[in-house]
Amino acid sequence: MDKEFITAEIMKCVVKEGELRFKIGDRVECNMGTSVKTLWCLGEVTKFWESTDPYLVKLDRGDCALPPADEDKFIRLPTKGKK
Repeated sequence: MDKEFITAEIMKCVVKEGELRFKIGDRVECNMGTSVKTLWCLGEVTKFWESTDPYLVKLDRGDCALPPADEDKFIRLPTKGKK
């Protein structure tokens, strides 16, 4: 069985193509904090549907983020003054 193909087909049922808020190349902030402290890090959307996460974001600090859902508590537009 082709796990990648099956995952992609399942994800088509969850979110239709074009329904994600951000596009490849968009500047965003990802919540990299904990349940105790919020830490927003700037980055750029580089890929859609990495595993079952809607985005792969290359962070400016050098690592990557995989927001688990396309919701403001995980990924958002940069706050005013950050780009």
